Amino acid sequence: MAPSSRASVLAFVGSANAGTVRGYGTVKYYENGASGGAALPLAGARVRLMDDDTLGDVTLKTGYSGAEGGFDLSATSDDGWFQGK
Repeated sequence: MAPSSRASVLAFVGSANAGTVRGYGTVKYYENGASGGAALPLAGARVRLMDDDTLGDVTLKTGYSGAEGGFDLSATSDDGWFQGK
């Protein structure tokens, strides 16, 4: 059985410079949970591209994994003084 559609994936950006950032990959789950089994694609998982800042994390963009579990998010990071870790 596939996990709940409430699953979330976070892609963190730790750059100290402003510019375009990108997070991409494939979300998978194990067929038998912690017991292992086949790694299957997880469709519909919410994915957040986040900037890891010193004064608090910022969500740059939110999306969802596709039918095969893939995601590809791009956003502009406005890191400035005291922003990047």
